[in-house]
Amino acid sequence: MFRPLLAASVLAQLLLPASAAPQDPRADLRVELAAKEPARVAWAAWNAAEQERRELAGELRAAALRVVRADVDKTTTFVMRSLLDALIRLEAPCEPAELAEFAKLGILTDTVCVLASQDARSARPFLEPLFERSTDVHVWNLCANLFARELPAEFAPRFVPLAQVAITVIVRDPNAGFSGGRSTGIGCGSLEAPEGFPPTVIYSLQRHERTPKTTLLADGPVPIGCERTVRTERTFGLGGRTEELDKPATALGLLRRLAGDRPGHSALKSEIEILHTWTAAANYRRQVQAELDLLRTSWKSLLEELQHAELISAELAETPPPFQVTISDRRSSKLVPLPELK
Repeated sequence: MFRPLLAASVLAQLLLPASAAPQDPRADLRVELAAKEPARVAWAAWNAAEQERRELAGELRAAALRVVRADVDKTTTFVMRSLLDALIRLEAPCEPAELAEFAKLGILTDTVCVLASQDARSARPFLEPLFERSTDVHVWNLCANLFARELPAEFAPRFVPLAQVAITVIVRDPNAGFSGGRSTGIGCGSLEAPEGFPPTVIYSLQRHERTPKTTLLADGPVPIGCERTVRTERTFGLGGRTEELDKPATALGLLRRLAGDRPGHSALKSEIEILHTWTAAANYRRQVQAELDLLRTSWKSLLEELQHAELISAELAETPPPFQVTISDRRSSKLVPLPELK
């Protein structure tokens, strides 16, 4: 899956600092993976991946478990990065319990999720708790996308109660302007690699922008990919993210995808603004009510399509529209009250 990214590792070998001389590639990698010295284990993992030694998958898994179960020190995450990188590049399957142990080092959650995504069905016992509890925007969206793709009949019923539609009815005077916007933030940190270690490989989950920079892991309303970065310097910055997680939007988007609803085909979205220019109470009631009725029909049609595809039950198909309607009255004069809507 990560073949296009291997060129980075070749370049990294050429740029290694003198203090991190590579292990002899002819060394017995089984012996090196069982060594007590962290740097030897890290180099053995690096060389196993470079040499495409898939028969060493068992030894790599055993080494990773041994490292993560030992006392944590300043080398632990760096040895684990090398071992997990090798498992990913060699497409070596891991047991869900192993993945859970690897992820105990929270800083490596993204990397473990990349490994788990290679066989999402088998990794379900590891991924499902993340789907239930994670508040990380990319981790949760990855799990949701993977389950919608691999286990749609089991997870479509779980997406239905998550879906919400926030409707804001904005009532304004004629010729009134409107503006709005939202922002996101980015956090960062830094790492310092120990002396004598191979290059540090960092896997970062992110919104996939369909560019060579990222590898797509799971498509969806928020497509999730990963970027593999090889760092040869000892001290380097580590990017972060503060993007807001919107489970209702993803759940609704996945339901639409499962129902075969093409983008732009339905008026249904997670956030909807109905702009109404005030002229009279009768016009307000007729026009805004018509738009709300259209949205209710779209929700009903969505559930009917899912039931027809045998993804949800007839009972679940009767779920009322999960609409949250907010009225924003921006008229300069409110002498005439806004009529009630159904």
